[in-house]
Amino acid sequence: MKDRYLLFVISLLFCCLLQAQEKIDSLLVVLDRTIENTAQYEQARLKRIDQIKEYFRTRKSTSPSEEYHINQQLFDEYEAYICDSARYYINRNIEIALQNNKAKLKKASILGKTGLYAEGVALLKSIDSKQLSREQLIEYYITFEDIYLYHAEYAMDDEYQIEYLNNLYTYRDSVLQMVEEGSYQYVIAYTPELLQQGRGEEAIEMLEAYHQKLSPDTRDYAVVTSILAFIYQSTGHREKQKEYLIKSAIADIRGVVKENNSLRALAELLYEE
Repeated sequence: MKDRYLLFVISLLFCCLLQAQEKIDSLLVVLDRTIENTAQYEQARLKRIDQIKEYFRTRKSTSPSEEYHINQQLFDEYEAYICDSARYYINRNIEIALQNNKAKLKKASILGKTGLYAEGVALLKSIDSKQLSREQLIEYYITFEDIYLYHAEYAMDDEYQIEYLNNLYTYRDSVLQMVEEGSYQYVIAYTPELLQQGRGEEAIEMLEAYHQKLSPDTRDYAVVTSILAFIYQSTGHREKQKEYLIKSAIADIRGVVKENNSLRALAELLYEE
């Protein structure tokens, strides 16, 4: 009887592993096709950029507010694509609006993503947070949190890393106090905190439920699935980590995100195997 039960458990486990591998293999096929179409996705983005620029060029006259709006559109297209161009258009908007805090927040975010951590922090500290709207204040805290996260990752095993992490946790707490529970900002801020508290399964449950609400071609989907992959890695679920790295990489390629960390992490994982 025990032998039959053991055989049943082994057979069930084998079937589960086989299904998981088939799912990974199917996702890898989709990833390969997506990589093959990289140029197509990039051409679509370049076409949108050219259309915005052409609209600006053909205007007989453009008011400062109209130029500001056009520059913001171009920044949105360039933000995850070409950081130098994104900085150019944000700098133009800072010149137009002089003390415009929204443009400064965007520029600080770009500075952090390009490794200019101290410059990003200095720019944020130059902003009078009392003058910010509620939405801008949330963005202000999130930008601080992101910059200290990038800095902590860069300073791995450095004596100053703990300082950057402590600053990160401080601004994360500020974010969680302000954003609506269940929102995108709440989920991506709260789930790493759950993991830090040893509550990885709760973090996975929250992210699994939330990512199903998102379109798989969006930046938000790419971010949420990359966090899921990281948490699955931390909790020892290697196949699940692989699954969500693939999903995140596909979303990044379709979104023409040049800093595709998920694809790099997946490549390293597959190379190890």
